[in-house]
Amino acid sequence: MPRTKLRAAAVAALAAATLAGCGGSPVKAGSAAIVDDERITVSTLDRAVQEWQRQFPGNPLANEIMTRGGRIGPDTISEQRMRLALNTLVTLKVGQETARRAGVEITPGAIDRQLAGVEPSRAQAVALGNGLPVRYVRDLARYSAEQDALIRRGAGDADPQSPQAMAAAQDVQRRMQDTARSMRVTINPRFGGAFDPSQLTITQPRTRLSATETGIR
Repeated sequence: MPRTKLRAAAVAALAAATLAGCGGSPVKAGSAAIVDDERITVSTLDRAVQEWQRQFPGNPLANEIMTRGGRIGPDTISEQRMRLALNTLVTLKVGQETARRAGVEITPGAIDRQLAGVEPSRAQAVALGNGLPVRYVRDLARYSAEQDALIRRGAGDADPQSPQAMAAAQDVQRRMQDTARSMRVTINPRFGGAFDPSQLTITQPRTRLSATETGIR
């Protein structure tokens, strides 16, 4: 499958599969999200968004990717920027778990090969277009490699635009949804509302809660 699949997988799949959750248990203090037993801390999210805010405005291709993928633009409020970054961070974890359950192992060499045919500037734009700073390029490449490997299981070496490949990609999407349903994903209410695994979409908060009301510090 061509290396330009990096952009297609990262943009198309992430645009369709931005994840967050709202579980029954409270989020631990300092956590933006908990995915099974892994925490995404508020400080990690804050740092990522601050870096993104410095890098994104000067990257026209990232702006194009975000617009084409239905993502937020650079002038939206900070809470939406935080939610976009958190969506992508959680999606990466769900993608990794989906691959693990399928027995797909992605080595550092596989990530290198995924990036080998992509201009560094384009790979950076993919990260920025999905709400993360450029230091997450390898994380997005891992996600793309996972998607490619799962699609090849169903379609072999068929052309990416062939019916077989399209059907395989839809099957991967269903696998992602099934994995998300079975994982314990809890989101700090500061960053979103209910989690709909069938749509793999985070909803906006229904109400604005204070830190005291949510128990978050």
